[in-house]
Amino acid sequence: MKPSHQAIDRPVNNGMLVLDYGSQYTLLIARRLRELAVYSEVIDGHTGIEPEGYEVKGFILSGGPDSVYDIGSRRIPEWVMSSGKPILGICYGMQLLVERFKGELRGGKGREYGKAELNLKPEVKGPAGRMFYGLPVTQTVWMSHGDDIRVIPSCLDAAGYSADGVVAAVIHKELPIVGLQFHPEVNHSEYGMTM
Repeated sequence: MKPSHQAIDRPVNNGMLVLDYGSQYTLLIARRLRELAVYSEVIDGHTGIEPEGYEVKGFILSGGPDSVYDIGSRRIPEWVMSSGKPILGICYGMQLLVERFKGELRGGKGREYGKAELNLKPEVKGPAGRMFYGLPVTQTVWMSHGDDIRVIPSCLDAAGYSADGVVAAVIHKELPIVGLQFHPEVNHSEYGMTM
């Protein structure tokens, strides 16, 4: 049975949409938003139709087990990219953004899982750069990925790297778009809730 995309009664009719790409942390993302008093809903990342009756404030693209180069891998719906709303891509969500903007990814040297050191660039520009303002340049984050960025698209700037030299954060130069290779929603990312 196909899910309906008709308007439904909601306790709140505006907030964040979390697109689910299969991450074990997707529901945790929504929970963290609600802990910050931001209403959110989780929808299937495959959906091609924008939910009716909901004023979207921004999007979070979850992580997931796919590789962007896999046949049939999940993609970002066109209505999300054309919305002009802020977008945060986490893990696979960041990789989707990089691929969408004509960057290149590669299979990592090995799966990176667990605590990692994030080194932010001291000066991060772009409208979404304020996400990192006032945060320590070096901090602990939680990684869980196999692929990583090989070539950064020209419209994105690297905002941070892991201690192993993996691009861990990117910021769009003009649009309110951020990508994080790590998981800010997990407690092990020490400044995740601040971000």
